[in-house]
Amino acid sequence: MSDRIPAPGPGKPSCSIAAQALCAGPQETSVFGVTGSAARPGERAHIGLKFGRILIYLEDRAALDSLTSAVEQAIGMADSVYGPVRDAFAAAEADARRRFERSGDATHLE
Repeated sequence: MSDRIPAPGPGKPSCSIAAQALCAGPQETSVFGVTGSAARPGERAHIGLKFGRILIYLEDRAALDSLTSAVEQAIGMADSVYGPVRDAFAAAEADARRRFERSGDATHLE
């Protein structure tokens, strides 16, 4: 009996593991490609994507397109979930405004 998961056939998508990970803050990332000639015996060409301690192997373009679609959807909802991105100037201005509102002293605006 083989422990190798059979390659997906037409109309048979496959994902050999299901996992959940909670990620916060900046993550180390890297991407690498393994062509057919460099793949180990019995393995397929793939793109490896490392995000923090998570490693994903994408064995065909359909898997890459699915992942890209999911990330694009997440980007689309980011402002509604996390709030808008604040640049450094906007954050400093808001901090100065709060200091002024607490103290009433314009010298605290700097």
